[in-house]
Amino acid sequence: MQQCRSCWEAQCDGDYGQCQATDSCGGLADCAMSCIAEGDFQACPQDCTADASDVTAEAVQAFGQFWTCAVTSCVDECFTLPDVGAGGTGGDFGSGGDPGSGGAAADGGSGGMSSSGGSSSGTGGRLGVGGNSGVGGSGGSSGNSDVIHWLSFDDAWADSSVPENAAVGISGGFYVYGDDCAMPSVEWDPEGRCVSGTLCSSGAEYENWGVAVGFDFHNTGEEGEPPNTKFPWDATEHDALGLAWTVSGVAPGLQVWVTNIAPAYDEGCTEDECAIAGPPDGKESTVLGAVDRMYFGPQANQSWRMVKDNWGGAGEYYTFNPRKILALQFKMASIVSGAGAFSFCIDEIGVIQ
Repeated sequence: MQQCRSCWEAQCDGDYGQCQATDSCGGLADCAMSCIAEGDFQACPQDCTADASDVTAEAVQAFGQFWTCAVTSCVDECFTLPDVGAGGTGGDFGSGGDPGSGGAAADGGSGGMSSSGGSSSGTGGRLGVGGNSGVGGSGGSSGNSDVIHWLSFDDAWADSSVPENAAVGISGGFYVYGDDCAMPSVEWDPEGRCVSGTLCSSGAEYENWGVAVGFDFHNTGEEGEPPNTKFPWDATEHDALGLAWTVSGVAPGLQVWVTNIAPAYDEGCTEDECAIAGPPDGKESTVLGAVDRMYFGPQANQSWRMVKDNWGGAGEYYTFNPRKILALQFKMASIVSGAGAFSFCIDEIGVIQ
């Protein structure tokens, strides 16, 4: 533990000091240190923020910045990562450009429930993608002998002109959307692909479903032809077996889902929401601060299997089609995590081949 603490003090001193100076953040940091001592890097940190409704949004944001530094700068000293292979290391974030127009405030993506009860409801605003920064790494083998092909990002955008992205046919960007109650609190940093804010309680009619960070796999963008148009991404065409990612920060109950494009939009979609209006497939929880993954097909490793989201019987139930992938969705569901603060970053996304 002394080696771990020494690394934090050397590499993350500023973030740690800011956390300690922020009311209630120091308690979260101390709790996180105990998690490391116990060797629990998933359930324990989530337990630290289980009472996030009693912690200020500023504290959670400060803790998220500190924890992000710790899990990226002190891996060898503090963390024993799961045996899922060593993915490529992303490049340093650059100074960044001016935010792109990415998507003005609009009626954002539709919600949908997770866990039992309620129905899909409530749409919120949408925040667009941003300017430029460093690019991510590539390659990296999995413990399953498969290879994770990491995408390359300029801030919130993965351009198809970059070889790492062109190799798997991906051109797309990140965006944030949520219910009307949560969105006014949301802050989106495209340079770091980070989002923070506070969830509302789900409400008597489940009108507040939560907040999500989405990533389109095939979006033409502002300069494409036709511009700002979403198309289905065919994973089989690129021998993709599944998807991988790393997320850092504070995100109690974070879920990861992959959506299919609605059949009506096979030839392109310019709407805010183009997915099938039904429960997507993915993972009900994800590991923070380490590589996590899911496979499109059957897997012996249960933690890598996709499952159906649960909208309490609402929405159009469909069978996932890897030839018709629209987007990846990192979702904070209010019905799962309740009202409370969050602050997390999408560090990397990769395609498993």
